[in-house]
Amino acid sequence: MSATTATTQPPVRYVRMKEIIFGDPTANPPIPPILPISRSTFYSLIKRGILPNGIKLTDGVTIWPLQAIIDALNQLLKIQQAYSAK
Repeated sequence: MSATTATTQPPVRYVRMKEIIFGDPTANPPIPPILPISRSTFYSLIKRGILPNGIKLTDGVTIWPLQAIIDALNQLLKIQQAYSAK
C-alpha cells in the first residue's frame, strides 16, 4: 500500500464590490480599498472584459473571487509597464 499525501489549497476568499472599491474604513485599523474607483468605473471595467464578472448569489448580492481581482490588476499592471517601456 502506498501512502498518499493530500495537498491542501488555501480557501478561496470572496469579496463584495464594496470591499473592492471602498475597503472598510470602520475597521480598526481601517482597511484600504483594493481598487479605489467609482462604482460606474468598476462596472465599466467588467463590461470591457478587464475585470471578471461576479458571481450573483441573490438580487442584491454579487461576489468576486479575490484572487481573480488581483490577477486582473496584475495583468493591467503588466500591460501598463509594457506600454510605458515603449
